[in-house]
Amino acid sequence: MKGWQDFQLEQATTCVGAADEVMAAPAEWTHEGFRYRIEGGRAGLSRVDASPHPGVIKLGVVSGIKEPDPATLKVLEGFLATFAEAKVDAVLVGGDSGFSGMELEKVFRALGQSGLPILAIAGNNESRSKYNRALRAVSADHPNVLNQDIVRVVQGQGFGVVSLPGYHLKAFASTSASCVHDDDDIKALEALLASVEGERVLLSHGPPKQQGKAGTDWVDQATGNVGNELLTRVLQKSKPRLTVTGHILESGLRATDAKGKPAAPGKPQGALVLNPGQVSALPYQLSSGQVIHGTGALVTVQGGKIHWKILEGPKP
Repeated sequence: MKGWQDFQLEQATTCVGAADEVMAAPAEWTHEGFRYRIEGGRAGLSRVDASPHPGVIKLGVVSGIKEPDPATLKVLEGFLATFAEAKVDAVLVGGDSGFSGMELEKVFRALGQSGLPILAIAGNNESRSKYNRALRAVSADHPNVLNQDIVRVVQGQGFGVVSLPGYHLKAFASTSASCVHDDDDIKALEALLASVEGERVLLSHGPPKQQGKAGTDWVDQATGNVGNELLTRVLQKSKPRLTVTGHILESGLRATDAKGKPAAPGKPQGALVLNPGQVSALPYQLSSGQVIHGTGALVTVQGGKIHWKILEGPKP
């Protein structure tokens, strides 16, 4: 793990890492039944033993943890227990996980204790240096926690996760050190997604631009859809099976198919754009009027179809 620790230190202020960055020598280890191989901007993830669900990919999805208050950590603990019971292949963490370095470290230690592969990006709230420092510290004790701001492509068994950390508008950066990506970072996703084997998954904090109230980027009647149009065009070309987004809390628990049409949890889709809402237990009213107290999702891909189930935390 020393080489991985050194590499993270070298990337202390990195926002959107380079996928072609190569470490002097790959770092390899096993942890809680999974094998990890970090080559630099790319990594490999596989099970030590045969998959408990051959031919099926299972992913846990969370975003917007916000802060490690007891109620939120209880919600997160419940979701992680559900993911463990489902024997997921990885847990995707879509940003806005905390503000201070201490908060981020506490959140990611809670995630790391699950033993499951944790693939995480920063949102618009995290300071780059605090985020990278916290994940480096946590990964020393929990090597299942991978910083996908730095490791841009994680190739799993039958699927690959490509990351787009941060947000595209500097005006919405919570700090001067927040992660802001640019158009070139978005354009580069096409080649990165094409490079993975199996099902393509994009983990992005910001959503693509969609149309109407059904969109995962809908705020309200006055504001409308606020996603990124360039990201929409890239997704139309790359056709990932799953796109995980966050940021727009008003559109939490919302999903669409590849064309932006509403997707219901009980209906399998050929492709899915999913906003899982926020894990934070602080009551929040969606644009639909529903009040949530912490949400996440469990996604299953089988036979070219994607299924999703919303997870809800208990009311405080």
